[in-house]
Amino acid sequence: MSTPTTILEFVTQERTEATANLGAAQTGAAQAQARLRAALADVASATGEATQIEQQLRALREALNAAPTAADAEMLVAQVEQKTIALRAKRLQALRGQEELAASQSNVARAQGLVAGELAAVAETTALALAEGAKATVRARWRTATTTPPLSGLKAAAVAAIANPPHTAAKARLEADIPAALITRARHRRAKEAARVGRMRREAVEAENALDDELDSHAGRSGTRLKAQRTFDRAEAALGDYVLSAKERMDHALALLGPIATAPALTPAEQARITDATVTTDGAAAADKEQDRDDAETDLWEAQAVLDRATMTAVAAGQDPTTTPAVQTAKTARDAARSALTTATGAFTAAMRRALDRWEAAVPDTTWQLLADFQEASAALTVLANDEPAGLVTALDAAESALAAALDAESRSADATSFLRESAAARAGALDAAARVEPALLFGALRGDG
Repeated sequence: MSTPTTILEFVTQERTEATANLGAAQTGAAQAQARLRAALADVASATGEATQIEQQLRALREALNAAPTAADAEMLVAQVEQKTIALRAKRLQALRGQEELAASQSNVARAQGLVAGELAAVAETTALALAEGAKATVRARWRTATTTPPLSGLKAAAVAAIANPPHTAAKARLEADIPAALITRARHRRAKEAARVGRMRREAVEAENALDDELDSHAGRSGTRLKAQRTFDRAEAALGDYVLSAKERMDHALALLGPIATAPALTPAEQARITDATVTTDGAAAADKEQDRDDAETDLWEAQAVLDRATMTAVAAGQDPTTTPAVQTAKTARDAARSALTTATGAFTAAMRRALDRWEAAVPDTTWQLLADFQEASAALTVLANDEPAGLVTALDAAESALAAALDAESRSADATSFLRESAAARAGALDAAARVEPALLFGALRGDG
């Protein structure tokens, strides 16, 4: 059977195989039952015949004891000898039959267990095939959706939206209302917070990847399958999110941008306060120091991330992180970044914070909200302009193919394990049956019975 390239193809193959295995198991169970009945009959027959011969032998021995002449005794001795040989042969046949009977009973029990297991496998794979068929249909619709309107033109529309009103008009309006240094500082702070969450998301993925690599390297086929499963799940989620939410995100971004350029203008008093030199001079100097502090904090985050990655790499390689050069180098860099942050934090004094707060407070909340709306909309459009739906489809197809192959390899390994386990159990059952009559068979062999 060829290696499947889709999950649906895999589960369909599994259902077909389970159905075939069920038929084979049912046939095997019927054959085991037949062998059991035959063994029962053989034991009964051999035992009955042995009993008859024993009775005949007793009669011959009684007649021998009462033989009137030497000639009569000689004839009876020959008959006793023949019956003794026949009795020993029948007892050996009965012993062989008992061995076969015990083995057949064990085989029947195992065959019935196999039938029950394959019945469950057929039910499970049938349900999986139905469920995966529905999922495959959804994924096929997603693939089609990326090449048809509105999604097929969404990337170009986002690029155009960034270069034209209302985006450009909103940007110009806000940059006219808020001084350049202040709006730059505000955008940097927002970007820093977004980067913090993005860094947490990246670190979570890196930790998962490290775990997956470890499982892939040391947990056999199941580890490979788990790694492929996570990759597939991410690819599926990425395409699904694009198809189901991209147009909505585009519409929401445009809805946020629309009112900004036409929002009520700042009053002369608000404009005067925002541009008051007694506020802006100290505020701009403070903004620079806050930027230095934030940059130092970002550097520390990144240095810590490098240290964490180096530690995970060392542990995965079976090394002691406390003595691994790469970890120690990263730790030194992290400690230097921590020291730089302490210095930058100290340079951003409480007086500077008050000065920056005064400048920020000069901007009305309504204007800050407009800037927040613009940044949210601009970020959404930027993401949409950079999204590559064809790449999402390609990534999903590759991930599904890899997962299907990993599932197939794991299943083949499980099949081999099951076969070998059954073979071992059959031989153990046969050995147990033979061991029960081993002493009698050894004596019979020694005596030359049969």
